[in-house]
Amino acid sequence: MPFGIKLEAVVLTLQVTTLLWILWRQLQPLSDISDLNQIIQKLERDLAKNEKARAEERRGRIAAEKELRRVMEEKLDTKKACFVQPVGTVRSCFKECLGTPRQGSLAPSTRAQIIFQRSISPDTLCGLEDFSHVWIVFVFHQNTNGKNTRAHEGLRSDSHRHTFRAKISPPMLKERVGIFCTRSPHRPNPIGITLAKIEHVDIRKRTVYLSGVDLLDNTPVLDIKPYISGQEFGTIVSRMKHLRNETCFVITRIEWESDMLKSAIHKLSRKSVHYRNAPDHFVAAIEEVLQVDVRSKYQTRRWTSPDYINYQIVDNIRVKYRFALLPQPSLSMDSENDIDTAHIQIFAVEESITIVES
Repeated sequence: MPFGIKLEAVVLTLQVTTLLWILWRQLQPLSDISDLNQIIQKLERDLAKNEKARAEERRGRIAAEKELRRVMEEKLDTKKACFVQPVGTVRSCFKECLGTPRQGSLAPSTRAQIIFQRSISPDTLCGLEDFSHVWIVFVFHQNTNGKNTRAHEGLRSDSHRHTFRAKISPPMLKERVGIFCTRSPHRPNPIGITLAKIEHVDIRKRTVYLSGVDLLDNTPVLDIKPYISGQEFGTIVSRMKHLRNETCFVITRIEWESDMLKSAIHKLSRKSVHYRNAPDHFVAAIEEVLQVDVRSKYQTRRWTSPDYINYQIVDNIRVKYRFALLPQPSLSMDSENDIDTAHIQIFAVEESITIVES
């Protein structure tokens, strides 16, 4: 083959190679564009999904507003109702219903404040510091059975078609009983009464400081009354069998996985509303709250799973723990009196919502 032809072949090969290289470089961004298009399509699908969810939420909100407007427009029969307003609000170490003790006396280290409204004269608290305890009349403001209010006469034109729930199953009883022989918050009128210890009365700030509480944060207070020892009850007091036995669970031990956890509580107590400069009381409150079990049998079986992480929020601390039941043989032949001992292991504490005292 002549030299000239060889040279032309080499040049042609170089040109083809160069052309292929240029073509490859041009096609490479197309691959990136293809990936980008896929991302855009995914974002568009997510956006459409969110728009659909928002539209459904808006339709539900509009329907609820229409129902509320319809109820408000109906004529209320004031002769069949009593209207009251809160005189104050509770500022409590309990932010959630979960874990709040069924009785404040079961967790005496728990703390709260009742802050009265400005329309309430500070002089209304004069003399309250002479008493050790106070009755608190309040509203269960986080109830989830609002639909039951349909049965109230005069609230709706069709109230005669509805009735209030009659029976419930208390946590420590294996049968249903009438709601008026329990202290369930889900009542025809969501009003409760509880007893707490008075720690301090600040008349100037319209604030009563309490301990041994079972009230949620922001609970509306309707009234308070001093506890008068020796005059509140008669000589004969009876109660139901399930309250006499109190045999749901007995917490035998609470274990802290590490002493560093208590040290962390000491540090976090500096930001606490109710336990500032009182870290030991903070630790005691956490232990007392965990010792009070208000869960049903079903909840307990689910929460004893090794993979289930339990938590409890007390003031500004979230406590994580494991829960295990250790069945013990009954001392009697009556299986209803079986006592389960429980073991709680606290393995983590962390700051919950930072609370700044105003």
